Amino acid sequence: MEDTALSFVETALSALERALHERGSELRNVQLATLSPDGGPGLRTVVLRGFERAPARLEMHTDARAAKARDVAGDGRVSVLAWSADEQLQLRFDGTARLHRDDEVARGRWDALSPNGRNAYGLRSDPGRRIEDPEDRTHLPGDEQFRCFAVILLSPDSVDVLRLGPEGAQTRAIGRFVGSDLSAEWVGP
Repeated sequence: MEDTALSFVETALSALERALHERGSELRNVQLATLSPDGGPGLRTVVLRGFERAPARLEMHTDARAAKARDVAGDGRVSVLAWSADEQLQLRFDGTARLHRDDEVARGRWDALSPNGRNAYGLRSDPGRRIEDPEDRTHLPGDEQFRCFAVILLSPDSVDVLRLGPEGAQTRAIGRFVGSDLSAEWVGP
């Protein structure tokens, strides 16, 4: 076990950083929880595209027409949950997200995507809307595809780290982000 709560949290954050460079890592597919305009919860799996420690920031991409994009634009309070069965590790980030659409941030990420990566955005059909043909994968023209692309940047206030151990042992700590600083304390699992 780690000597301090801070080193325990930092070890978990290092696992998340490594996961970004490991294509099959479970920690890359995270759950994003949002609040809808009527106050209801929304939960879906997204791919974690980036993580920075100081100041802390997580990055995800989405179709700007999707409900999650509307939720983030309306009320940026979100949670992101990452879980690895292999590592028996869970990280839950809570904080405020901001949607970047048709701006410098979105343009930079879009330009860095491969043509195949861009195909995930800008289908003619809006996400979540009724369609006639589930096989129709027709895309909008390139510049219209870009306008359907959005970047979600989460500035977390905290990270809740839980590691499961042998014989039911659980270790948990809460890390708090303030600017470029990180503090942590042990909490009951």
